[in-house]
Amino acid sequence: MVRCQLVGDAGVGKRSLAHQFVMTHCPQHLPSTFESYCKIYEGQEIELLVDLPVDVHNVPMTEEYFKTVDALIFCFSVDNLGSFERCQKHWFPLLRPFIYDIPSFLVGCKSDLLPRTSILSGITSPVRSPSPPPPPPPTMENGTSNTPPLSAGPLFVTWELGDNLARQLACQSYHECSTREDTSSINRLFSSVTDKTKNPSQSCVCTVQ
Repeated sequence: MVRCQLVGDAGVGKRSLAHQFVMTHCPQHLPSTFESYCKIYEGQEIELLVDLPVDVHNVPMTEEYFKTVDALIFCFSVDNLGSFERCQKHWFPLLRPFIYDIPSFLVGCKSDLLPRTSILSGITSPVRSPSPPPPPPPTMENGTSNTPPLSAGPLFVTWELGDNLARQLACQSYHECSTREDTSSINRLFSSVTDKTKNPSQSCVCTVQ
């Protein structure tokens, strides 16, 4: 059996990812309690654990728990830069003492929200969603323009940013996944998971700086 632990901020899509993979559909509302999901995939029994069942501040218990984990999946939402940054600055440093020999993967969830150009070709920097053109600035009595500040559209995490972080964290690979469109991306993720856990010697050559 391949036991996979999913971690990441609340609301990024961990539970939807697990539910879609196991049930092949994802309801609109899912409980926010600790859950596990199981499925036979490519001849392997895969167990997905959503959220940590242990208090990481209890070091002995956490060490024992991670001895039973075969793969770690760090999740963020591609439309939430904060959740992306917390994978690097919070989740990975928090778990790093316990996962030094566990294959890890980085997943950008909700990839259906990405601008189509980012999905197809990748872009070298964060992209903003299109915003309507601003109205003409009002003119004051003295003839000067009173231009209001422009509000930018939300930022998205591009493939290049996700892939670069996966390399920096020495993850096995980076994946973009969606439970709404192109759900084959989820199968590709778990094909990679089963492959790397069956072949632990095929580790990433990248090192954490």
